[in-house]
Amino acid sequence: TLARLSHQVSAVNEASKSVTQSNRLRKVLEIILALGNYMNSERKGLATGFRIQSLSKIAETHSGDYKVTLLHYIVKTIHTTMPELIGFTLDFQHLEQAQKVASRSWWPMSRR
Repeated sequence: TLARLSHQVSAVNEASKSVTQSNRLRKVLEIILALGNYMNSERKGLATGFRIQSLSKIAETHSGDYKVTLLHYIVKTIHTTMPELIGFTLDFQHLEQAQKVASRSWWPMSRR
């Protein structure tokens, strides 16, 4: 129905806004970019951004002795130097509702 479709579009729109307008997420991504630039400084120039797919590699990137992942290091850095970023995921209260919307079920241009 039109009412259900409108509700679903609204949920996705609100979720999108919560992600794009989150200052805390922006800061976390800046930390990730800075650490990536530091790690790659000898091989490449400074990057101005990264692909979102690269975020999945954070948990797979280990220290030389395999005791710490980059994800652990980022979390520790945030806890010790920028505690105001702890709980940044709370900025995304609309994501759960939007996640329930199956993109193919409401996107008019999609093919099944």
